[in-house]
Amino acid sequence: GGQPVGETMGMGVLARVGLGVNPDAMHAERVDGFSPLAVANAVARQRELLLAGQGPALLDTVTYRFSGHS
Repeated sequence: GGQPVGETMGMGVLARVGLGVNPDAMHAERVDGFSPLAVANAVARQRELLLAGQGPALLDTVTYRFSGHS
């Protein structure tokens, strides 16, 4: 079983939510959640933005659930 994305989200790309959150648009980035290096690099980039006062930020890590909930 499982729930299709269309039943849980109103859009296909979560990173696009950042555009409507505040007037200046939220920094959003989409990365491969199965790549630890890609995730670590994205977190480091967003951390620098936040420390510089350029937040908020959204990190969309794309993964796949191989089996349902137990």
